Amino acid sequence: MELITLGDQAVLTGNERLALRHYLAAAKLDQSDYSTLYKIGALQKRRGNAVAATHAFELALDLNPDDVASLDSLAVLRIAQGEFEESAELLDRFEAVAPESWRAPYLRGLLAMEKGDFGRAEYQLTIALGRSPSNPEILIRRGEAHLMNNRLFEAEGDLHAARKVPLYQRQADQQLGILYLKKKDYASALEALMRTATKSTALTNVGQAAVMHGNVDDAVFYLREAMRESPTYNAVAADALQELGQE
Repeated sequence: MELITLGDQAVLTGNERLALRHYLAAAKLDQSDYSTLYKIGALQKRRGNAVAATHAFELALDLNPDDVASLDSLAVLRIAQGEFEESAELLDRFEAVAPESWRAPYLRGLLAMEKGDFGRAEYQLTIALGRSPSNPEILIRRGEAHLMNNRLFEAEGDLHAARKVPLYQRQADQQLGILYLKKKDYASALEALMRTATKSTALTNVGQAAVMHGNVDDAVFYLREAMRESPTYNAVAADALQELGQE
């Protein structure tokens, strides 16, 4: 227990290497403690070591097949790795253990998005939102799914609801920028994108979208504004203007 406490304290102070050393030592002393294996997996996942994290979560589930935290984290890794059948199986187990949790349908929604099934994603994320109303994490993802299905009105509603929570404003604004570009509402897109990037970058992105839409006058306007706003030479905007014959 002392080693685990030391590990927890090291995590709080940002010393992940020391925390990992303490957790590994604790796991070696008590090989029946699945919760320490979960902590090792979570730490390795945070450090970007997916292989070690996967191994730790699998060991934790060998000891306790119903450990919700390990089922959740391993499913997230499997989805990221494109192991869709394995992740679906984990989510079945997750939902059997915690049938009221929003996380299982939420992760099913992410899985569906990875597979390109945005209708299924909308369905699963709506279930998740029913279990955790106004959850900004779910709203962001359902907004993305709506956006991919070209359901722009519904997407805009979800994204505006999500951005009421400060932690999620940047993510929501990024998606709102994409949404307004799809609507060819360049002024609103610029407003949203400027909350996530420099003015020069936002202007460039809007100008490039206008190029793809065939709106040459708008494209030239925004790209020239991007050139004016850039503290250094804006090669992206310059190249786009050159292609339009507007050097």
